[in-house]
Amino acid sequence: MIRDFETEEFLDIKHNQVADVIKQYGPYRFFVTLTFQRPVDDASALRHGEVFVGRLHKQLFGRYGWRSVRPLTGVVLLEREDIKKKRRYPGLQTGVELLAPVDVGKILWVRDRGNCHFHFLLRDHPALERRPVKALRRFQQAARKAGTSLNYSETEKLVSKNGVYVSLAPDKGAINYVSKESRYLSWWSEERLFFIHRSQEGEFDLVPGAVPLKRWWNMPTI
Repeated sequence: MIRDFETEEFLDIKHNQVADVIKQYGPYRFFVTLTFQRPVDDASALRHGEVFVGRLHKQLFGRYGWRSVRPLTGVVLLEREDIKKKRRYPGLQTGVELLAPVDVGKILWVRDRGNCHFHFLLRDHPALERRPVKALRRFQQAARKAGTSLNYSETEKLVSKNGVYVSLAPDKGAINYVSKESRYLSWWSEERLFFIHRSQEGEFDLVPGAVPLKRWWNMPTI
């Protein structure tokens, strides 16, 4: 008997399972997308992502004060698909039901076009403003400064001035969106899902996470 593991039903179940795991680490307050305008491999992307996280902390909590506050927590997902000039997005501002189709009326002009990019879902932090508008404005300014400081070479920027997108994160819509590539058979959580870790020396790392998927999710069609 031929079993096709690429059916929509199986892949939707896989997506739902990954989204449920991500939801367990919430609730989240901020959604951040960091897109590269130059092609980089996964290893380079992770190094740049770690630098971005460190600089984000310094922008948010001060050049010297960041060491005295606990680090940001949440999940980080690496996506390998190109970001095109225009792509349809879920309505992140209003949220969508888990695994609901993308609302074609919600279109966002995308920033950069590299070969991979990051999505961050970050939890609230006690040092941040309680009022949503002020907290979001501060987070946007900090993330954009941290992102545009990343360099591809001595003369080229890795992230343009439009390469960072920040919004508040209603859980269902944001979780559904950042986990969408988990529907691919080639998606392995240890290569795509990461957690922020700060060492005793103050260095930031993106530590691979693991989703307990069933073994046959990544099996080829037989």
